[in-house]
Amino acid sequence: MAGLEKILEDIKRENNDIIFNIKQEAEETAKKMIDDKKAELDERGRFMDKKMEKVIKLDIEKGILSAQSFKRKMILEEKQKQIKYMVEQSKEYIKNLPKDEYIEFFAKIAQSRAHSENGTIRLNKTDMERYGEEFVQKINQKLSENGKGTLTYDTSPSNEKTGFAMIYDDVEENCSIEAIFSEKSELIADKMNSFLFA
Repeated sequence: MAGLEKILEDIKRENNDIIFNIKQEAEETAKKMIDDKKAELDERGRFMDKKMEKVIKLDIEKGILSAQSFKRKMILEEKQKQIKYMVEQSKEYIKNLPKDEYIEFFAKIAQSRAHSENGTIRLNKTDMERYGEEFVQKINQKLSENGKGTLTYDTSPSNEKTGFAMIYDDVEENCSIEAIFSEKSELIADKMNSFLFA
């Protein structure tokens, strides 16, 4: 998976530049907000007596807190945007893995979600056309090695765009890339956040 590591490192380098620029922009905007607030209050202060000093000071502090909050919001939004972009890039990388690596990836997914009893498997339309029974055979081999039940190939395609579905009576195990990423979204976001912004 060296290719994925390179993609992630490239994204991380690009992301660092973007975040640096966003931080600079946020700091400049926050500073302008604070300076404008101070200038406004200084102008007001010329016409007020000493009794209003505490009120003016409190108003300045509120302005500073507002500017700091704005800065944090800008940075957080950019981080979320970068995490989402990186997740989508990772999905595309998996979709375009070489044949053997692609099947091995999904064989591991099948192993983690398979039941002990026998079931059926439905591939997405694209994988049916390019891999078909070979895909199912390699998955069954992996399941057999780990004491899982055998999957019978159902030639009706699944409704998913990627991956496959394993059916055990009334239970369906969705093994699409979308389902995997959605199910682990919080964990993935945490790991991406640590990778990008640690």
